[in-house]
Amino acid sequence: MKTYEEVLKEVLETKDPREAMIKIIMGWKEAKLGLTAIIEMMEAYMKKYGVEDYEMAYYPNGERVVSPEMFQ
Repeated sequence: MKTYEEVLKEVLETKDPREAMIKIIMGWKEAKLGLTAIIEMMEAYMKKYGVEDYEMAYYPNGERVVSPEMFQ
């Protein structure tokens, strides 16, 4: 099982904001973290790369990156 720090490191090494969001969710599930971990990792990524949350959450065509099924 990964730790919070391992997931965050992997996320921050990812250049594509949408791919980073997927790694946040998958890492969150694998490491069995709390929901605040998602927000903390998103904020760290946005600060490092200067992107907005919508750039992580939506593809250019408007499709969502994260689906409810990813949380199950």
